[in-house]
Amino acid sequence: MVADMTPTPEYSAIIQPPQGLSRLEKSAFRDGVRQYFKGAKVVSAFEIDALADLIRARTRVAALQKILDTEVREMKESGVLLSVDLIPMIRQIDATTRLAIKLADRLKPSAR
Repeated sequence: MVADMTPTPEYSAIIQPPQGLSRLEKSAFRDGVRQYFKGAKVVSAFEIDALADLIRARTRVAALQKILDTEVREMKESGVLLSVDLIPMIRQIDATTRLAIKLADRLKPSAR
């Protein structure tokens, strides 16, 4: 009896970026595939989703950091030293950074 070699939704030899990623995120996804799945014979849908989540988290951190930097620069120009309005944004950056670290740890070959 010959095993069915058709790719299933869970496993696939060709890893395509998920729908909904921007061009920059798709490029980062392809880099992540090379980094995290190099030499892997099988990659699960869970791992692909985790990589997409990692890319989205990194993109979000970069966007939030850019917004925070702009806000801080504008505050300095206006003479304001500190604003409590920035605390929620700083917390969001911290939380998203922690999430990205956890996602990256899950994708390490030793964790698979």
